Amino acid sequence: MIAAAIFASGVANGACNPTIHTTFTLRMPPAIRAKAMTASATLWAFGMPLGLFGLWAARFTLAGTLILAGSSFLAARHARTRDEFVFAMAQGAGYGLTAAGLATAGTELVMLGAATAEIPPLGMALCAAGSAILVVSYAYKYRSAIAGAVDRVRNAAGSTLHAAFDAVNPF
Repeated sequence: MIAAAIFASGVANGACNPTIHTTFTLRMPPAIRAKAMTASATLWAFGMPLGLFGLWAARFTLAGTLILAGSSFLAARHARTRDEFVFAMAQGAGYGLTAAGLATAGTELVMLGAATAEIPPLGMALCAAGSAILVVSYAYKYRSAIAGAVDRVRNAAGSTLHAAFDAVNPF
């Protein structure tokens, strides 16, 4: 179960991170982009030691998922097309389930004096479901690009097999 949750999280990170970084980079005006990227990298570098403290990382993750869930539902409210609405609602549901999974750790997760917190199997299942919904939401958003890639792979595989059979066919 834990391995499946970690796998789903890795797949979701692979789908989400490029989009997040692209949006973060391109939304800034070119005039301030270099300074803003330097500032964010500096904050990231100073925040890395917090990764040694898993409980604090979980606290930040809980706060982040709640913020992202809220912003996703806000985006759904302002969506102009059905596709934007479906994508934003799926994102909100995925982040909401992840936050719910983390929240199953109980009060130890949010109490500053607590030294440990344990996420029960139900919480891990909720986190995995949230990650799966996030992956599916990106597959929905980029379905035409995925279909094109599948077609290219299928055509390349067919051409390769045809060439291989032609190479060994003595007739």
